[in-house]
Amino acid sequence: MTQIQIAFCQHNSNLADLLEKNIPEIEFLRHSDALFQQSGEFSNALLASNVPVLLLITDNFIKSEQCMAGMHSALLTLMRQDRVMAIIANGTHIEDGQVVPVETHIDRVVYAIQYMNYWQQQYLTLSDQYNHSDDEHRNELFLHQQVIHDIADQAGELISALRDIEPTKWDYLSATGFKEVYKFAGVSRLSTSESAAQPESAPIAPQPMPEPTTITATPVSGIMFRPVEDHPTPSFEPSSNQFEPEIPDPYKHLVTADLRGAENETDNGGHYVQQEIEHTITDAWAWIERGNRELGLEVLRVAMDQYPTHTQLRIEYEKALNSTEEESPSGDEAISYEAAGESAFSDGDYLMAKYCWDRATEANPNLPGIWRKLGLLTSSQLSGYTETSVIYLQKALEQDPNDQEVLERLSELGINVPEHAAAAPVVAPTVAVPETATPIQNTTPEIPVAIPVTEPAAVQQSALTHQRNEIVLITGATSGIGRATAVEFARHGYRLIVTGRRAERLFDLRTELENTFGVEVLPLVFDVRDQRVVEATLTQLPESWQNIDILINNAGLAKGLAPIHEGELHHWETMIDTNIKGLLYVSQIVSRLMVARRKGHIVNLSSSAGKEAYPNGNVYCATKFAVEALTKSMRFDLHKFGIRVSQVSPGHVEETEFAITRFDGNAEKAQIYNDFQPLTAKDVAEAIWFIASRPAHVNVQDVYMFGTQQASATVVDRSGRS
Repeated sequence: MTQIQIAFCQHNSNLADLLEKNIPEIEFLRHSDALFQQSGEFSNALLASNVPVLLLITDNFIKSEQCMAGMHSALLTLMRQDRVMAIIANGTHIEDGQVVPVETHIDRVVYAIQYMNYWQQQYLTLSDQYNHSDDEHRNELFLHQQVIHDIADQAGELISALRDIEPTKWDYLSATGFKEVYKFAGVSRLSTSESAAQPESAPIAPQPMPEPTTITATPVSGIMFRPVEDHPTPSFEPSSNQFEPEIPDPYKHLVTADLRGAENETDNGGHYVQQEIEHTITDAWAWIERGNRELGLEVLRVAMDQYPTHTQLRIEYEKALNSTEEESPSGDEAISYEAAGESAFSDGDYLMAKYCWDRATEANPNLPGIWRKLGLLTSSQLSGYTETSVIYLQKALEQDPNDQEVLERLSELGINVPEHAAAAPVVAPTVAVPETATPIQNTTPEIPVAIPVTEPAAVQQSALTHQRNEIVLITGATSGIGRATAVEFARHGYRLIVTGRRAERLFDLRTELENTFGVEVLPLVFDVRDQRVVEATLTQLPESWQNIDILINNAGLAKGLAPIHEGELHHWETMIDTNIKGLLYVSQIVSRLMVARRKGHIVNLSSSAGKEAYPNGNVYCATKFAVEALTKSMRFDLHKFGIRVSQVSPGHVEETEFAITRFDGNAEKAQIYNDFQPLTAKDVAEAIWFIASRPAHVNVQDVYMFGTQQASATVVDRSGRS
């Protein structure tokens, strides 16, 4: 008997029961989230066998941590193997003790954003618990927080991928005798008499969609939503001496339409593009009228990204932008976040203060003094936020061009501010920044602010005025050295492929680099540890992005600092999988492209830990010794093809997430740079740029670098910052 894995949330087990009853020719292997305890087990188990997978997608499924953890990566693999089918069905929730159906939608942008915001909210809730937890539970909460962060980052991409496999609606399946499931399994249905003996399933009656929940978290960007294609006239085909109608279903065929000039199209595709746009505009105004200004504007922004020349969309966006600024300032919400930020600032929790004030700007970007607070906070209390500080301070000047403290702070950051037109100063609350306070290291992922990025004049002058043709691929580009390296190469006009696990950061980085330097940026969301996804992604690059000139293997991390007999196995495996295997997975695919062209340059990010071991560094040192050996071996293998291979081996580097990752989110332990001046991420990025910019006949094989106060892995002058 043919077997199929049916993957579902336990809340929807009744639907799995109905499938089993109505399709006796197929053996369904039940795959419920209730069967798994650890994050990622649910999705990994789907890949463990070659059995076709039937995904039962419901509201409960998309809101289940077990179902969603690792599901995006697993789905891409299943799609590549052509062994997955998706069914969209009603979910359920309990209301006044009664089970109430909840419609599940992924076909419209506003519904997708709801799910993305749901996971963003879960992440923010966990972050708050982490920040207020005791030491006993911080490690557990940190690990859980990372799982939810990954789900939040990938939720939008998962929904987009689900659309790509043309999901079928439950009502359609039920009404057509589950014909699509038979077709997917490659089996024939029972004869007429046998079918008559089988119990029939009743379609789930459509329920009204609940009112959208107002959520303030910023949606993940970068999703392409496809319009619905018209269906042909219902056809009939003989089956068991009967004629069975082919019932049209709006979920059955999701296609990509021409995204330009849609309002001028006259064919069926154009008609439905225009219909989709009209629905989007209606949805956007519905959100705005409910008081959720940012979400309504985001709906229109996403639509404009997809239909860039559509006149009506741009008119509606301008109208919404102007009317909401006057009529819906979201003042209460902004003031609430501002007050929460004040409280966090008073407690010395500067990262939480920044987070709250960022949210206040989203609710009301014109809130008096809010940009000033953010600018002074980040420039004085948070190291690693220099570029962000400049943006905040420049926004503060837009509110008050005569603010001398802001002007002085910009000058301290090396920014020459042009004279502003005279304007009445805005009275802004003063942030009481203690002058003697020691800046803290950036110890938690920065949540990007959705504001236009304006590059300082001094930086703009150093950028090239034209884009180069060379392509640079940088792994781990969402923070630290990887991000700084992306900025450095964008400054010199390179086209960039940036990769990482955190989708929102990647898309924000693309926007910043494109707006600031005018370069093309291709963000690729994947984990270098997942060989199947790495291969699927890099072997299917768009043709215009395949000629990679420079590969920078930056993705890497340290986990734990303990003697060998006390080390944690999952720390070891994470470091080995990322620092060694991840580097190998990416290098193999890209080096093949380079060998075919007999041209290229691979730069591996190693470490001083790859040259000298130190106490408690055992496995991390081993992985970096491996990087050193791989760099030398790759040089032997590839030099005959005209390919250069280099590495950079830095000591301590701040403005990265190295320390906070090593200590599993323990901010106190991560304060390891306060008493000396280490290298910065920009220092290392400039070294990488130097290596890559040498003439083609020059191969710099290694740059071994420390800050002046560091003489070796263990010899550091900690007498204070010089």
